[in-house]
Amino acid sequence: EIDQEEFGPLWDVVSKIKHQLTNYDHASSFGFPMQDPQLPDEAWRRLGWYLAKNKNITSICAAGRRYITDKMLANMFGIFGSVIWTSSMIKLTFGGNSIGSEGIRIMTPFLRASGVRRLWMSGSPIGSEGFRLLINGLEGGNLAHLRLGDCGIEDVSCLDDCDIPNLTQLTLESNAIGNEGAMCVANNLLGSSSKLKRLCLKS
Repeated sequence: EIDQEEFGPLWDVVSKIKHQLTNYDHASSFGFPMQDPQLPDEAWRRLGWYLAKNKNITSICAAGRRYITDKMLANMFGIFGSVIWTSSMIKLTFGGNSIGSEGIRIMTPFLRASGVRRLWMSGSPIGSEGFRLLINGLEGGNLAHLRLGDCGIEDVSCLDDCDIPNLTQLTLESNAIGNEGAMCVANNLLGSSSKLKRLCLKS
């Protein structure tokens, strides 16, 4: 249990989020606070545990919360990949955050093992390395919608060697992938197993 004395003035924020996660048994989505609650690392770890225990949550929305960093993901989602997590989660929205390639490294074990179908990361600076980690980690997985617009991606050559058989929508707009990158995407589309129906590459 969360100890009120341990968090002092942060208790109101911690207890409010805890209440949302544990008492709203039929809630299907969870949204992070818009403003940084400035919780200590242990609070994020415990809140991650509460979130994982709620088997009804199918969607996590954290779009535009710039305070979400690689370190915060490491604290809150260190339990990615557990059986509890894989039972219900369908959609993760983490666009517009301060998540880099290390954050993607933290998330991929969960994405690989789970039933997540939609991942939206647009506006988070994952870069080419984060893209490579993500694509390699998703190979052969369940993901259907992937949004990575304006993520600082320049190299997409990993697409030549990977197959995401259930991917139907891919957004790579506002990334400097160039003609060579566009060719990689085109070659992937020509693959016999490709199910891609919607592609966005506009600058």
